Amino acid sequence: MRTLTALFALIFLSPLVGCGKRELKDFRQFTSPDGKYTVLMPGTPYTEVRNEYGFQLTTHAAEVWGEGYAVSSADIPPGTPCDLGGAVTGLAQKVNGTATRSEGASHNSSGWREFEIEGQSPHKFYSGRVLFTRSRFYIVFTFGRDAKLSNQQVRTFLDSFRITDGGDTPGPSWTAPVQPPVQLGPARPAAPPAYRPNNQPSPPPAKDVILGHPFDPQFRDDAPAGGVLVGLDVWYGKFFNNDVVSAVRPIYRVAGVDSAGQTHGTETERGTRVLAKPGYAVGAVSVRAGLGIDALTVTFMKVNGGRLDPNDSYVTEQMGGPGGNGPTKLGGDGTPITGIIGRKGPGLDGFGLVYQGQK
Repeated sequence: MRTLTALFALIFLSPLVGCGKRELKDFRQFTSPDGKYTVLMPGTPYTEVRNEYGFQLTTHAAEVWGEGYAVSSADIPPGTPCDLGGAVTGLAQKVNGTATRSEGASHNSSGWREFEIEGQSPHKFYSGRVLFTRSRFYIVFTFGRDAKLSNQQVRTFLDSFRITDGGDTPGPSWTAPVQPPVQLGPARPAAPPAYRPNNQPSPPPAKDVILGHPFDPQFRDDAPAGGVLVGLDVWYGKFFNNDVVSAVRPIYRVAGVDSAGQTHGTETERGTRVLAKPGYAVGAVSVRAGLGIDALTVTFMKVNGGRLDPNDSYVTEQMGGPGGNGPTKLGGDGTPITGIIGRKGPGLDGFGLVYQGQK
């Protein structure tokens, strides 16, 4: 149940800046590309597909006037338990909020739960429904300063959601179906996943990539003129029983003098520092990422003129826990690294590198 609850917690979106209301007449029907559901959306949503905790998560979301509307879905292997109440609790923890409403019903492999969560820092509301039916889950939700269940736009959006591939749509008018008893038998090997397993390295990403949660506010921290990245201060937090990276601070070197950048995330009582020995600098960082940043591993490379030498390098121990996808290696081709980029909410939710000459 841990991975499924964590997957539910993954999909809350970022704080937005804006004002005003979206008129209901601006909402129009959106049909998912796979034809599995329809919903009223304010404009054309964007699409994101990610692999998290062994599940492929697809999100369609629209962000307008400081408010967000989204539907996320994933197929869940048969027999995976689904604790809808635990899912709502995980969502509330993700935004440092309190569930002011959480009610619904479930039976065997189908169910629903409607929720309203009041988040802090920043103060905003998250309202929606978690649905689980026929080994598939959906989260239909809104977020914003006035995204309460009493808001007519929120209610219209939620009530418009319909499963259209032949399944039922769990919700307030739903009657729990009668399920035939399950006949237990010998376990069969699971089919191989269609996506990259967590233990396989990914192809090198583009140089402007930020790994981790894609929606929180973005930051960029650059070295002083003529400087390069030579280390990191890393603080640890907990996600369930695993260590995660809760904050990071870059360390730069200019003409042999080290200086620290800003702290991004939330410092804790547990942390560590990795720092290049003289004549070396950060040449690559391997990242395990999911809901946020689970772990970082730094590769230091010899400074050779205006480049870094991948053939003269050494690697730190992993800083963080075993969760997330990856590791995905950022950098490593000898280009000097002059800063970090990422995303942060209460903690560190995204991480990337800034390369020499990159604006």
